[in-house]
Amino acid sequence: MKLTRRDILRWGMVTGGTALLPGGLGRLGAASGSSGGGGSDQFGPSPPTRPFVDPLVVPPIAMPVPRFATQADPTNCVNVDGTTAVHVSGPRVVPPNTEFFRLTERPGLHSFHRDLPQNVIWGYDGIQPGPTFVTRSGTPALVRFVNQLPENDPVGIGEPITAVHRHGGFQAPEDDGYPLDTFCTGQSRDYFFPNVPDDGLEQNEHSTLWYHDHAIDITGVNVYRGLAGFYLNFDEVDSGNELDDDPRALRLPSGEFDVGSSSRTGSSTRTASSSSTTSTTTASSATSSS
Repeated sequence: MKLTRRDILRWGMVTGGTALLPGGLGRLGAASGSSGGGGSDQFGPSPPTRPFVDPLVVPPIAMPVPRFATQADPTNCVNVDGTTAVHVSGPRVVPPNTEFFRLTERPGLHSFHRDLPQNVIWGYDGIQPGPTFVTRSGTPALVRFVNQLPENDPVGIGEPITAVHRHGGFQAPEDDGYPLDTFCTGQSRDYFFPNVPDDGLEQNEHSTLWYHDHAIDITGVNVYRGLAGFYLNFDEVDSGNELDDDPRALRLPSGEFDVGSSSRTGSSTRTASSSSTTSTTTASSATSSS
């Protein structure tokens, strides 16, 4: 049987999510009462949606802002388990070539599919996935994340206590999003990302990373609510330019043809689409990124 790229993506989404559940689809069916096993009808079946009618959601690029004075880390945000921050730092002292960014964690309306009502998500800058960072090896980044999540959210999923982890990155402990190092509603925290490979080794160069909430005991629900985004890093080999004349460059599809995809299993990949693909790529179903 010949499989198309669309088939692979569709079945990857299906099997990736159910493989983590004991009993797979059977357990899901029993939970919704659809298997005939006397399960609960608490949630009922998922509403029907038409396939391939919505454009693929491609988040905007995070844009640098003018330099600002860095600040000390908050120390008084109380976590759900009663703890407070462990790794705290004074104002960051950063190299002169550092790019500065500012993202705000806040609610926003998101459409998972045109056949479904809009949902109130939590997102970086109010969108899901959050803005995509596009950085280069050797150019550091200082990112201030501002927490404007509501303390009494009517949806009832997630807690407005956050820490930001750049997944797969090399950074200092105070910038690693340790689960106890949180900041609460009305607070903000700076994160410094050197964007250099560990020990200076080329094999440790960053590539496709993602950033997400990492607060203790509530990471899952906060990420499910929408607090996640891509962090891409380019270098001389993966240069982000398919026309690069450097003999070391991979010359992978770039620009609008270099599109990230993620699934609710917690994995993130960067999908380089072929040059024959257009920007009207469509999504087959509504999924929540993590």
